[in-house]
Amino acid sequence: MNVIPSVAAAIPPLDEAAASEAQRRLDDKTKPPGSLGRLETLAVRLAAMRGEPSPLLSQKVIVVAAADHGVAAEGVSAYPAEVTAQMVKNFAAGGAAVCVLARVAGARIVVVDAGVRGGHDFGPGVISLGLADGTRNLLRGPAMPVELAERAVEAGIALAMATAEQGADVIALGDMGIGNTTSASALVAAYTRAKPDVVAGRGTGIDDAGLLSFRLSNGVYGTLDTSWSRPPSYPTWGDVKIEVLGEKGLARVDAFSQRVAVSSDGAGKTQWAGWGSNSDAGLVADFVGMIREDRQPSITGRDGLKALEVALAAYESARTGRPTVINH
Repeated sequence: MNVIPSVAAAIPPLDEAAASEAQRRLDDKTKPPGSLGRLETLAVRLAAMRGEPSPLLSQKVIVVAAADHGVAAEGVSAYPAEVTAQMVKNFAAGGAAVCVLARVAGARIVVVDAGVRGGHDFGPGVISLGLADGTRNLLRGPAMPVELAERAVEAGIALAMATAEQGADVIALGDMGIGNTTSASALVAAYTRAKPDVVAGRGTGIDDAGLLSFRLSNGVYGTLDTSWSRPPSYPTWGDVKIEVLGEKGLARVDAFSQRVAVSSDGAGKTQWAGWGSNSDAGLVADFVGMIREDRQPSITGRDGLKALEVALAAYESARTGRPTVINH
């Protein structure tokens, strides 16, 4: 039987009187009104949910549910999917940041395996819901059947009720799983009808050099992996560099910015010498031209394969101490 409708119907409305009294008490404190920011908002919401202006929260619980997301196969995260299982072990060992915050707040951590891929046995410190071996790739089809989604919600309801019966006054929720930002953004976009570029966050470990989204004239959204690019404000960029140290000086070659720095005893200073154009800007310009002109890119995966052959040949030459021949 689907318990979701009955549980949802049993949730009482917020107690507006308790919320108003909680706000009045906050405003009576010796401080500027609203100076505690979202902390005040959270306090008022808790009062409204509990029906008490000053609810006593002596037993606090933080539930961290972890699962793998199939969409991670599209490279949407800066980290591999294997990190999900590693983080679950870290949660159970008390080594994650949320564990530190829980100790400071006097809260108990409950770690839940809600679908970590690989069938791990995390031990008695992790509650396994036995739902599924991760989700499927939402870019290629439904992430999960409706029946499985309902089972997951019902399992969450049962866990919350059991935690409350154990004396919890308040339960905070958290989730972990590589690719979860993409899944959450997709859900928010579907529920609110908001545009993807409005609701999609950059996710963990992604900075300005790794986030670029765009929309074509036909309404199709796309993303461009710009992790190889560098905003002009960045002082350094990339690792495609070679340093050659000799008896009389140092040559530093920055392959992508098309320049070389030469430091020698004779010159007494560093000299910069450039050659050719900036290939970084050239790659971006070619991508834009490909879209506008509806043509194939000037640089393809075949070129990348050849570049890989050159790199592997260089490693082989360094290992053997002899030149390596590449056939083109």
